[in-house]
Order: sequence, then C-alpha cells, then structure tokens
Amino acid sequence: MIAQYEIEISEALEDAQFLGRIEMPEKEFETLLSIIASQLDGVMYPKARAGRLAQDYPAAVAYALVQVAAEEYAEAEVWPRIAERLGGQEVEVARELRFSIEKCRQRYSLADCEPAKKLAYVTPAPVPRRSSRFLHPPNS
Repeated sequence: MIAQYEIEISEALEDAQFLGRIEMPEKEFETLLSIIASQLDGVMYPKARAGRLAQDYPAAVAYALVQVAAEEYAEAEVWPRIAERLGGQEVEVARELRFSIEKCRQRYSLADCEPAKKLAYVTPAPVPRRSSRFLHPPNS
C-alpha cells in the first residue's frame, strides 16, 4: 500500500517546489504514518529497514517526515517526535529515514532550503501544512 502513496505523491511533486505544499486528508496522512510504522515494527534490523524504505519510497517517506516536522517542530527536537509518531521507534531508526528527503529533493528538483548544518533536513522556518495541492486518497 505504501507503493500507491509513493505514486500519488510523486505525481503531485511534478508540479510542486516543496513537499509541505502538498495536501492530503488527515485520515490518509495518519494511514501513511501507520503503514511506515508497521514496516519498521517487529523487524530484526529496523534501522536497515528504515534506510530501505527511504531508498524505495522516498516521496512517501519524505512527505510523512516533512508533515510531522511541520506539525511538531519544537526547538530542533523533531526526530524524537517523528520516532514517537512512528509508533515509538528508536530515534536512530527515525533518523535513518532522513535520506528520503534529499533523494526526493533531487529526484523532483524541489527547492533547496539550505538548512543549517545542525538542523540538516529540517528548516527552521515553519512549513505550511497541506496548503497547495490536494492528493486524492490512494486506492486500496
């Protein structure tokens, strides 16, 4: 099912500059987070699995990360909050997903916010939540 999210978000990114400008209904966004969490839950090597998810589904994973960061960013403490939203994963596992953001940015020629080194993959400016393009819920 994550593959369908990848397709839908990839199509939306063709006309976007920022992941944070793509709209998705809250229920579908929560479903995407649940799918990512379930992919990490109970596996022997969750950090390796997270890296694989970032590689295989960069648009879906990056979208989820950016949306959680936009909602819950507080004084550079975004990774623990992302880990929590992914079902209580270890922070190191959540951080492994970060590579999806750069891969997605390069693949879709998204704008580069030139983040500060200590805040890599997180822009200090607030990102608008689902404000520009609407994604239709993926077909089940």
